[in-house]
Amino acid sequence: MADDAKGRFLHPESAEYIAGGLRAARPLKGVPSATTVLGECNVWNDVGLKNWEIGKRLELSLEHGIAEGESVEAYNKRLGSMHYRQNVMSAANQGSEMHDELQNATQGLPTAGKWSEHIAPVLKWKEEKGLEFLELEQAFVSPLGFGGTIDVTAKNKDGQRLIVDYKSRNSTSKYKMRAYPKELCQAAAYGVLRWGLDAVMNGEIQGCNVLISRNEPGKTEIVGYPPEKMIEGWQLFKSILHTFFLVKKYDPRP
Repeated sequence: MADDAKGRFLHPESAEYIAGGLRAARPLKGVPSATTVLGECNVWNDVGLKNWEIGKRLELSLEHGIAEGESVEAYNKRLGSMHYRQNVMSAANQGSEMHDELQNATQGLPTAGKWSEHIAPVLKWKEEKGLEFLELEQAFVSPLGFGGTIDVTAKNKDGQRLIVDYKSRNSTSKYKMRAYPKELCQAAAYGVLRWGLDAVMNGEIQGCNVLISRNEPGKTEIVGYPPEKMIEGWQLFKSILHTFFLVKKYDPRP
């Protein structure tokens, strides 16, 4: 589950999420989640995401025309609200359900079975690679001024430590799913968050995104990040984190 589904800031000592935004976090010296940092200081032009949003808004406009006497601004705002409820939240809820079922399945716990076909390749991948899942859904806080909840920390057959980050998305049958640049940054930030800056910079940590299709059951892509990519991802995340501190005029570091 994305950090933002739980909250945008974490308590610096308990690593619990703080209700509310920056105003609530400031007196507690709360730290922003990695996804909050990447979301609010987005340096990438997410063309695919923007095109998807435009397409969904156009679909809604065909079903819900402008009302008599309604201004264009009000109409656009109404379409935006409908898009958020029907598309953005729907996708987020599906992703959360799939994520919860996957976490239960990897622990051998009962699952609802709704997403069994979708997550089966992930369970097979874990077994074939001989991965040992160490921690699931654990929240951490770094003295570097950020925090977050990590889907999975793991070890591979060689004992190398690994960050596993699940992502669900709609896919197209003709094309492979690809990870976005900010997802590498998030995986690298989680490596530093869990095992410290030295471990990542010394090449001790790997990462991966597990991309699971919501609309094509059984379609999964594993995007791996070797240690050198994790170093690259951290260096970029560090720059974005500092930009966040400057833009927000808020630096929670001790």
